[in-house]
Amino acid sequence: MPDQAKSELPPTSFGDVAPHYEHLMSTVPYRFWVSYLDRLWNLHRLSRKTVLDLACGTGTVSRILAARNHKVTGVDLSGSMLVIAREKTEFERLSVDY
Repeated sequence: MPDQAKSELPPTSFGDVAPHYEHLMSTVPYRFWVSYLDRLWNLHRLSRKTVLDLACGTGTVSRILAARNHKVTGVDLSGSMLVIAREKTEFERLSVDY
């Protein structure tokens, strides 16, 4: 087996869905969720300079957080989702580590 093949992640069920994911999730209130997080952080006087977005998908929440001046790291098992997340983040001129 070539070395390159050994280092690749196994395909996930989201690989084929990635190009359509944002359309499928268009009714999800991501901005509401992030506003709720901000309220919780403020209520409990928590410092939230660094945020880890697990299962970040195409990076919608990661980008909203980055636009609010959080340092964000987005993690997802689907490489296809991360490709889209990186493209959208670059297009919006934001900084997120994926």
